[in-house]
Amino acid sequence: MKNVVKILKPEEMKFIKKINIISQNRLNNDIVIGFLIYEREISLDYTFKPKDKSDDDMKYLITYPKQSDYPTDEIDELILETIRISYPNSTVHTEILFSTGDIEWLDNLKNRPFEVSNLIIRPDFFGQDLERLVGKEFEVFRKDLRIYVEGSSELIKNIVFYGQCNFEKSKEIYNKLDKIIFI
Repeated sequence: MKNVVKILKPEEMKFIKKINIISQNRLNNDIVIGFLIYEREISLDYTFKPKDKSDDDMKYLITYPKQSDYPTDEIDELILETIRISYPNSTVHTEILFSTGDIEWLDNLKNRPFEVSNLIIRPDFFGQDLERLVGKEFEVFRKDLRIYVEGSSELIKNIVFYGQCNFEKSKEIYNKLDKIIFI
């Protein structure tokens, strides 16, 4: 029997963002205590960055795609910065879901134990006329997500990530966050 991979149809291809939640152990060494995964649709606005003209072609081909070649936008930055409020050394790694081999890789990540967590984003009220806002209600974004275990699940139990977004753009940001598929 042959081992084969099949290239996915373009509409099935996705960018997979894996955020490693990094804490410190008793010796103050950085350790990954868990990770979360989400997918982003590939689009004309959200695709690989163009080749830097200063890269020579051979080096570019050997190292492509580098992490810096993958797209990132204000939504990716908001998610990472929200996690970094509690875990400042956390990092993001991006892959492309391109073939059935990549689906297998993702399935292996998803088959790990996990804890359910929350991501909560609210408008940033700094700089607003607070007298004008008294008594008003404001929508917040709340999403359940899985934190996959790396080590002891006790380190990631009951984690909630709180962040803030631009007051004027909050509804637009929430709409974009709603399109994110947390895996």
